[in-house]
Amino acid sequence: MSLLKGFCRKEGMIDDRELFGDAEPGYANLCPICQGDRTCDTRWEDEVFSENDLHEILHEHDIDPDSNVYPGGSPGAFQPHLVVFVDHPKFDLDQLNMLLRKRVGKHNEPGTATESITFVAMTRGSMHRKMGTPRLKTLVDQWRWPNPAFAPLIRFRTKDHRWSSRNFTL
Repeated sequence: MSLLKGFCRKEGMIDDRELFGDAEPGYANLCPICQGDRTCDTRWEDEVFSENDLHEILHEHDIDPDSNVYPGGSPGAFQPHLVVFVDHPKFDLDQLNMLLRKRVGKHNEPGTATESITFVAMTRGSMHRKMGTPRLKTLVDQWRWPNPAFAPLIRFRTKDHRWSSRNFTL
């Protein structure tokens, strides 16, 4: 979900105002509150995960307790499950692709097979924006191309489970 921030000539300072809908990040002209055209300094910003959000998600029923986490660190050594927080402030698609290429390369080595990847975002729109495509299957095919057995389960979902992609399984 996008949050409205900035200054509205009618309301004054606005900090983290939630309005329904998923707006593109950037400046809001017309102002969504007073409908002023270029009279307000309001902008849409993507909502990001808090440390509390990360902790709660990692302890949900559909997340394996022994999962590596990107970004933000991983608990311990290599784990066969990976959880990716798409709306984490340090998320970088290029770094994620490098990490996945490394995991694909190690997939057939003993003890380093990736069994699942779960991508979690605040909203469906945010997932598609941050992943750079409206078709998530394209990314799954790209990651599995060098090794079709890589990550037998890949899924995408929102934090609150209101949207979940189909499971991309082998």
